[in-house]
Amino acid sequence: MKETLTTIEKALFLKEQDVFGNVGVEQLVEVAALAQEMHFEAGSIVVEQDTPAEHVYIVVEGDVVAEHDGIVTTVVNAGRGFGDLTLEPGSAYGFTARAVTHTHVLRVAMDD
Repeated sequence: MKETLTTIEKALFLKEQDVFGNVGVEQLVEVAALAQEMHFEAGSIVVEQDTPAEHVYIVVEGDVVAEHDGIVTTVVNAGRGFGDLTLEPGSAYGFTARAVTHTHVLRVAMDD
């Protein structure tokens, strides 16, 4: 996949994800326009446990491990997402997410 995606490419990618499968096209384009592309090198921390949960991440390319108190609990690869979907104000990430390989993600703010 390209390093930089157009809004339409982001929307098409998001439409393939289960969490966005039932979202209407117009709303999906709005979310895609707000989604921020980010790149992380292997070993980089994407989110840190106990920090405020403000974003949801969808992996475009690469692999991320989720660790709770230093123990790997999940591997997240392309087409999968992670973050706190409780949408509760003041919630925190219950895990640390670390890129295993060069990783390209879409980051969507909870407020969006």
